[in-house]
Amino acid sequence: MDISTETTIEELLANIPGSETFLTDLGIRCIKCGAPVWDTLQESAERVKITEDQLSQIISTLKKMAAEHQT
Repeated sequence: MDISTETTIEELLANIPGSETFLTDLGIRCIKCGAPVWDTLQESAERVKITEDQLSQIISTLKKMAAEHQT
């Protein structure tokens, strides 16, 4: 799975087990509070004041999580 700032929350939730908990722990609400899952990762990150550097680290972690799921 290609993960970028333009990846939607919905795509992450559908393809990466554990991503909901990971994102929620960062303040990015996914489903439980009714936040729109069609937002991109960048839109959701901006909403909770995550910096570009932090977002890059988040994307790296999500890529690792996705790779672990594939193996």
